[in-house]
Amino acid sequence: DPNDLPGCAGKGDCDALFSSADSAWGLLQTLSLAAAYGYVLFCASNLLSEGSELLLLVPSIAGIVGSVVLPVLGAVPDGAIMLFSGLGEDAQSELQ
Repeated sequence: DPNDLPGCAGKGDCDALFSSADSAWGLLQTLSLAAAYGYVLFCASNLLSEGSELLLLVPSIAGIVGSVVLPVLGAVPDGAIMLFSGLGEDAQSELQ
């Protein structure tokens, strides 16, 4: 129901999405947070890949790094996303 959207306040005239200033401001905030989050993930993945390449240069641990450390480091960002999306008091009800 469009009248249940943020910024409509049950006025009954919210047929167009983001028609009010409050809703448009919320969209701007959401897009800004998404851009900041994407940038942080991008920088973190670059740091992980550069560090793992440096670890592969050490001959004594290259086998362990290639078979154990790299897959774990690749799964860390995905695991962090799932962990933080499940935090909160009503996380299960938000997913349904």
